[in-house]
Amino acid sequence: MINLNFEEKKIAAENWFKNLRNSICAEFEKIEYLKSKKKKFLKKITGKLEEIQKAVALSH
Repeated sequence: MINLNFEEKKIAAENWFKNLRNSICAEFEKIEYLKSKKKKFLKKITGKLEEIQKAVALSH
């Protein structure tokens, strides 16, 4: 990179920032996906627990 002219440096910097942006976005998307997947799982489990609690309450 020592002998790069201004346009080459500009393109290199632009590509570096695009890659950085894409990496950051990908990490946030991964976090959102994992969090929503966990919420869906917890909602499913909570629903099942409520069904069990109702069934137990009705049997008493």
